[in-house]
Amino acid sequence: MLARELDPTILSNLVAILQKELDHDSCNNAIEGYVEYTEIGTIVEKLNTSIETLHQTLYDGRRPTLEHPISFLDGQHRVEAAKIAFGEKAIWTVRLLSRPGTKLSAFIQSRATCQRLDKLSHQTRYSDGEVFRQITQLWKTSKFEQVREWTARLGAQKRVNIDMIKDNHQVFSCLDGLSHFPGLLSDLPLGSFHKHLALHCDDEIVNYLKHIRDVWLGLTCNHPDVVDIGTVQLLEGRAPGISDIDRQLVEDAFDSYEIFSKAQNPQLRVQIRSSVLHFKGLVPSLKSYQENMKFMSIGVTVVDDLLFPDSGRTKSWKRQQTDRRTFRGMLRQHWSPPRQNLVEVREGVMARCVGEPVFDVAYKQVILAAMPEPLC
Repeated sequence: MLARELDPTILSNLVAILQKELDHDSCNNAIEGYVEYTEIGTIVEKLNTSIETLHQTLYDGRRPTLEHPISFLDGQHRVEAAKIAFGEKAIWTVRLLSRPGTKLSAFIQSRATCQRLDKLSHQTRYSDGEVFRQITQLWKTSKFEQVREWTARLGAQKRVNIDMIKDNHQVFSCLDGLSHFPGLLSDLPLGSFHKHLALHCDDEIVNYLKHIRDVWLGLTCNHPDVVDIGTVQLLEGRAPGISDIDRQLVEDAFDSYEIFSKAQNPQLRVQIRSSVLHFKGLVPSLKSYQENMKFMSIGVTVVDDLLFPDSGRTKSWKRQQTDRRTFRGMLRQHWSPPRQNLVEVREGVMARCVGEPVFDVAYKQVILAAMPEPLC
């Protein structure tokens, strides 16, 4: 099971709560920490106590204070919120878990541990992107029972959309590729994918998803694991290589570790910083994908209504998912090379182009002409 990504919205809410009230004597907010069974002796020795006395603290509330490394899957939002509210030396109640004869890695990855973690994650619902990441990971390992459990969290339409995405190999492959960037899938518009796929613009969808992947691979210098939700939220739609305002904002965010906080290696941070600041374009994300698909929907509808008014292709054709003929392919069937290779350069003004007419140029002209505004 994949651990949750830090979400700035959840974090800010927790900071506000902690600054109002924090009760260390309550176990309600205790974090479950995992240690090797062989470490128990070291912990007991540090506390100058016995295992029996340490175990008794579960019931009598007298909990000792100790600085010791642990592994934990749930509670990272509470830990980070405590650091923000009270500084790096903030303390937190931890319920230690261990299993004799079982390696820590196997204990953490066990089904029982995953189920415990899931029960502890009830306060803030998993986003659609988090659910999608979990499901794709489970698909790859053939854990179909757990796939059904995670899919059950979704509404009826989103469950249908998950299956539609899986059945479309190209789209699924692209979205799965984005799952390597932990923060990118936070804004996955899962509830809208039936509309996107119904347009039959598979090439355009795939190209934009690949564009997102390629840009972020470049920005991170091929280190996708350093992308967190806060970084995506700050960079999406910005053009630091063009806009002075965006450049200064990004500079400040790097200095304060507000972005790419997972990139702790100084040399890597310098490389990523340079890559981001020199990027000439708008930083894409799934949020910009969603907005662009709204424009694409308008363009497809306009072209469809104008070029095929009596074709018999009704809205039911758009909803049909078993036939994966693309909209581009439908237009290609009705295209024939014109005698002159002309391109409209502004309203009503045509310019002659060098070379033979090609369908792709004509297709782009028709779609762009139907758009209310240019795509970003």
